[in-house]
Amino acid sequence: MFFLTVKGTEIGGKNQMTDVTGIWFSYWRIDRNYADFTLIEGSKIPATFGGMNLSFPLQFPVLKTKRLVLRAVNDHDAAVIFRLHHDERVQEFRGEPVFEKEEEAMKRIFYWRKLFANGNGIRWGIEMKATNKLIGTIGFKSISHQHLRADIGYELDPDWWNRGIMTEAIETVLNFGFEEMKLHSVEANITPGHIASQRVLEKSGFRNEAHYHENYFYKGWWDSGIWSIRK
Repeated sequence: MFFLTVKGTEIGGKNQMTDVTGIWFSYWRIDRNYADFTLIEGSKIPATFGGMNLSFPLQFPVLKTKRLVLRAVNDHDAAVIFRLHHDERVQEFRGEPVFEKEEEAMKRIFYWRKLFANGNGIRWGIEMKATNKLIGTIGFKSISHQHLRADIGYELDPDWWNRGIMTEAIETVLNFGFEEMKLHSVEANITPGHIASQRVLEKSGFRNEAHYHENYFYKGWWDSGIWSIRK
């Protein structure tokens, strides 16, 4: 095991306390496989903003549906994560480069682990319950504790498109966010013209609330469509 503290304190040490995003004081333990996050020192002291508290899980939550298991992504998933982010069909509307090396997938996995450890987001792997096969990911890319709002993101293996998989995953994550984390609203930032993603969001109850013109640059200017759902 090794210990990770966040926001300006060193990795390692003993009985350290550190401010996590200004929301609570905590001390996290992460195993070598970056799959087990546990609060082991300090107490979770949620900040109060007008009487509203966000409840962030202390241990990584595993969610199950009829067909899916949503669980932490680990090192053994690197090949799948690389394949997804290397696939031009998956990346077409994302405004970011495709992965060229599996090492990039490992870095992304570690980033997702840190995101959870810092209390700033959760990324689940989407696994088929019948085969234990990882086919995509979904999660809250960022969380505003003050405003009880999260930004959702996702990707799915094209072999599993048009089967209702992502709708099933989104609805499960939304239920967890609203009921367990006490979120007030969730937004999705997608590229206008990404019809498949738009339809999935509509099925899940999202509404298109804004269209930003040329607000993002990657090999040219991109528009952004902001979709949102409230509890």
